Amino acid sequence: LDQAYSFVRHSVVMFGFPDIVFEGDDAFVKLLDRLDATEANVVLGLFPVKSPWTMDMVELGNNDEVRSIVIKPPATDLEYGWIIAVWTSVFTEFLHEHLLSLQRRLGQDSTTGPPDQSELSVGHVFQAALQDGLRFKAVRFPYQSFVDIGTPKNLEKAVYDLKFRMGLGT
Repeated sequence: LDQAYSFVRHSVVMFGFPDIVFEGDDAFVKLLDRLDATEANVVLGLFPVKSPWTMDMVELGNNDEVRSIVIKPPATDLEYGWIIAVWTSVFTEFLHEHLLSLQRRLGQDSTTGPPDQSELSVGHVFQAALQDGLRFKAVRFPYQSFVDIGTPKNLEKAVYDLKFRMGLGT
């Protein structure tokens, strides 16, 4: 993400994972509306999660304020995970500076995550930004679903479901 810094540093960024397909044609519009209506630096799009150990789960406070992000917890009572986000230049700047700081402090590639992680994820940076006082809000999509097609099993299921919806499968 930081490689795009010079291109997006003064812009609002809309982020989605390329291997996650979700319902909701207007999901990003709703996130942008929440961003415009609040003083949030980041707005997360939250979807119900059946397998929380595979997702970044989100704890909410009053008025859909994000209180914490728990990355792939082995067990949790949290119901929603984030799969899309929009953010202002405040977060883009935080991301850039945070990665530079990590690189200086660790003396290594800034894409390396904590010792138990092979790669630093945007969820880790969101956690750091929350701890640093950036303002996060959320929009919940309680009746919409998503599928991570990044695994062969889920891709096969998504293709089957699509064929079925189109009346091509049995």
